[in-house]
Amino acid sequence: MIRHADDGAHEQARPRERAAMGMGPGHHTSRRAFLAQATVAGAVGLGAWRPPAVAAEPPPETTTIRLGGSRSLCFAPQYVAEELLRAEGFTAVQYVPSEPAAEAMARGELDLSIGLGANFVLRVDAGQPLVILSGVTSDASSCSSRAPSAP
Repeated sequence: MIRHADDGAHEQARPRERAAMGMGPGHHTSRRAFLAQATVAGAVGLGAWRPPAVAAEPPPETTTIRLGGSRSLCFAPQYVAEELLRAEGFTAVQYVPSEPAAEAMARGELDLSIGLGANFVLRVDAGQPLVILSGVTSDASSCSSRAPSAP
């Protein structure tokens, strides 16, 4: 049973429940005051929290990357990625005209390219040193890389 505003709006009629919540007789906490106190406590807690330090990755060993180039819209992700590649430490991002990309990669003319997935699979099946990294679009395109040469 909850009493009306004129006889103590914030005091419940069950003293045992009030005592269990840490509110003795005469202790009145409104919802508004509780939320204000909880907000302050949360803000203080967040102010003391510091994210762990993360070590920066070293720059890439190779600073030049050769990508397949084409006027096809399918190659757009490679052109958009140029700024991101430079931010990762690649100082020379080169676009090498190549059709089909899988053949140019097998000849060692490209480091990374987008092309028809089936072309890459056929080259890998023939034993050529290619690595298929990821699918790129909803059709059969994939992103592939030339396998690193043995030291």
